Amino acid sequence: DNYVSQALDEVLAGKSVTTSKTKPYGCGVKYWTNLSFKFKTSRISISGDAAFFFTDFADDEPTNVYWQRTPTSAVERTIVDGAYRIATEERNLATTSLLDPQFIYDDVQIVLEGTISEDSASPSSAFGIVFRYQDDENYNVFAVDGRGRYSIWKLENDVWCELRTACNGGDATEEWEIDDAILPIGQVNTLDLIIGDDTLLAEVNGEFVLFMDESTFGRGPVGIYMATTLQGGTTATINSIDIRPAESPTSSMT
Repeated sequence: DNYVSQALDEVLAGKSVTTSKTKPYGCGVKYWTNLSFKFKTSRISISGDAAFFFTDFADDEPTNVYWQRTPTSAVERTIVDGAYRIATEERNLATTSLLDPQFIYDDVQIVLEGTISEDSASPSSAFGIVFRYQDDENYNVFAVDGRGRYSIWKLENDVWCELRTACNGGDATEEWEIDDAILPIGQVNTLDLIIGDDTLLAEVNGEFVLFMDESTFGRGPVGIYMATTLQGGTTATINSIDIRPAESPTSSMT
């Protein structure tokens, strides 16, 4: 039997691999751990519970199957015209759009390129990276908004805390920090986040914005964050995402 072909078919269908190890001629052969395979311009590498890949959301991109697209009464999620679009008309809403939660990440680097729509009800609408997701009430977020600001959060037991502020022992007085590197609403921003065992390093558009300790949650799924304000809805357009293995960041990287 062609176990390698079967394994590839199963991973593309989002299933667990049925036969991950065989033993021909007395020699163990593993097909799943650290499995890498190439489709057109995309490369997917599976290592343990994590999937590493780059996607530009092209129509024939095989990793599209891993992204949440089932619409809800409040949020529409679509992959169209080479982008992942998350849209809502709801006010004051924070929403997550997860990569298939079968993929669990420890040390990882996530590079996300996206835009907040110019026709959003408020330039304070935001998008970003969800990481260390535990459940709907417990996860981390790194985000930027349409006013050129960034923030880094934990949602713990359904209570938000900006990690640089007093709720986390920090001295920042504002939950959203203005940075010249961050472009305003309607323009593309690239978020780059390196997640270590207990540290975070973040850049926006190639410029350093923060390095800090954070260990509230352990390993977990990742995804995309979007938030609206009391003024009304927004649309986040994600052009690409690159998920890579990463070494734990250190202060020397700044």
